[in-house]
Amino acid sequence: DWAALAATGATLVVVMGVALRAAIAAELVAGGLDPATPTAVTMSAATARRRLLRCRLDELGAAEVESPAVIVIGAVAGLDLGLVDATSVDPRTVEPLTVEPLTVEPMLATAR
Repeated sequence: DWAALAATGATLVVVMGVALRAAIAAELVAGGLDPATPTAVTMSAATARRRLLRCRLDELGAAEVESPAVIVIGAVAGLDLGLVDATSVDPRTVEPLTVEPLTVEPMLATAR
């Protein structure tokens, strides 16, 4: 329900939506999202062919976008954090993230 998502005002992330991007953008605008909403599309992110496209939501349907891509729609798409130049990171030298195992306590149901 794109209209319901538009009403939240939250930043939206669409994965595998390249073929439907024009319809998604039209539905979001029809649902009340501002046509000028910042939109960013990251294509081929994990490859040397990585490309970032920034546009307005109402320009998304006509934009030259190729799969695979992730589409970000909302205020976050307008940010330019400049924290890391992703093209300069060699994935072979990045240390893997260590995550502690999740501990789940069993819940006991009590009848009243």
